[in-house]
Amino acid sequence: DISIISSNSEVVIEIVSKLDLYETIEFTVSAIDDGGVDNNGEDQFSQTFVLDIIPVNDQPSFLKGNNQNVLEDSGPIIVSSWASEISKGPSNESNQELEFIVTTSNDNFFKNSIIPTINPFNGDLFFEIADDLNGEVEVSLILKDNGGTDFEGSESNSFLAIDESDIQVFNISVEAVNDPPTFVIGSESELIINEDDGSKTVSNWITNIKAGPEDEINQLLTFSIIASKV
Repeated sequence: DISIISSNSEVVIEIVSKLDLYETIEFTVSAIDDGGVDNNGEDQFSQTFVLDIIPVNDQPSFLKGNNQNVLEDSGPIIVSSWASEISKGPSNESNQELEFIVTTSNDNFFKNSIIPTINPFNGDLFFEIADDLNGEVEVSLILKDNGGTDFEGSESNSFLAIDESDIQVFNISVEAVNDPPTFVIGSESELIINEDDGSKTVSNWITNIKAGPEDEINQLLTFSIIASKV
């Protein structure tokens, strides 16, 4: 829409474009006086001008999925279509490329410090927690397009070019699962005993005794022995 407010000394033009509309439009501006057209007089004068509405990159958007709850040592996790309503913007931006920018509160929480990824086409979420870890980690996401930020203007301008979505955050909670204890037995030759020799004691025959990973070091261990023959 375009409107003109005028007086004999000043003309103010107000232009309001439609949302997500960009095109070139020609306008004709006419000034009309009240002197009439008697005696072949003229009461109107016109000029034309062209208004070029330049496209500005619109903000991409998406809807995050639910927080994730998994068990310790679950291996690779894929959550299909976790992110939804993934949008590049209006139809004129359909050829733009999208990527998710991911940050976490603790990259080491993930196996080989490979942080989660989200497929920008189908919203699939992929992650794998490091071995023997449990607890909670926060993951922050931004969806970015390659439309750039030309004509971004100032913060007071409501028509900013924006190539990143609003940040969204979710949590991954990992529930502890008890790991088996481990140990190393010694050589069988150390246990050889002759018939009728009675008892034999071998010190430190079992070594490298561990209750499990670091979060299980205070667990109490007991040994049991089962013989194939009694």
